[in-house]
Amino acid sequence: MKLIQHWEAYRGPKDERVEAETNRIYKVGFIMLSIGLVLYMYYGSALKQATYMRDVMATGTGQVVIASSDLFLYGWVLLTAIVCIVLQCRKGFTDNGRFAEAEIFPIGYYAFRSCFVSVIVGIFTPAIRVLAEFQILGADGIMWWAAAFQGVFVAVAMFLMLMFLFWTGFKTAQSRRKQLDMRLGE
Repeated sequence: MKLIQHWEAYRGPKDERVEAETNRIYKVGFIMLSIGLVLYMYYGSALKQATYMRDVMATGTGQVVIASSDLFLYGWVLLTAIVCIVLQCRKGFTDNGRFAEAEIFPIGYYAFRSCFVSVIVGIFTPAIRVLAEFQILGADGIMWWAAAFQGVFVAVAMFLMLMFLFWTGFKTAQSRRKQLDMRLGE
């Protein structure tokens, strides 16, 4: 603890403008990294699924192997997302826009966001699957109907899941905000 205090004293006072700009820059970097990792994981899963479903040998033994590094990557991205959500809820907000501290759940706003993300995921999921099947089997081996069904299913499931998560996060942040207000009122 003293080491951190000495380091802060050595660095001197913080420039709020520089700190705000740095936070924006890191936010962009975090978003880019997160999207890239999710696309990488999605493509890897689609590739393994296409390999497994068509009995194409993925290894010398003919088995699809899920590496521990893949499991670590999936776990790490999930943990990072959960930590960000929990930290926001503990501070009493779930959004950085005008609905950050709303009293009533803004269903239209969150339905629009959920729909937007669901449509994007519903388009990218079959596109990535088709790309993986094309890479392994060529154009004749692509299962178009399965990819389309998967896209629709994932989009609907994503919409429902996001609405539930937004509502849960909103209610959690709202109760936490009330706790913080009660503490400040004492």
